[in-house]
Amino acid sequence: MLLKEILEQDLFSKVTLSGRRKLTFDEEVSKNVNQEVVDFEKLDDYASAFQGHDVGFCCLGTTIQKAGVEVFVRVD
Repeated sequence: MLLKEILEQDLFSKVTLSGRRKLTFDEEVSKNVNQEVVDFEKLDDYASAFQGHDVGFCCLGTTIQKAGVEVFVRVD
């Protein structure tokens, strides 16, 4: 998992996660992680969550079988 590698390698002083829901971390990890819960159907409302970062990774995804063609295309 990308997040695990980033945190284990200590590559960044601060990591911001923008996701559909909050994740749970132990206290040691959570001190360097900021979480932004975002409704991806209303991205314009969350523009500030995507600003002020030097590096970005996108790990959103689903499968056609799980979500159906229409949702798969929208997420992708």
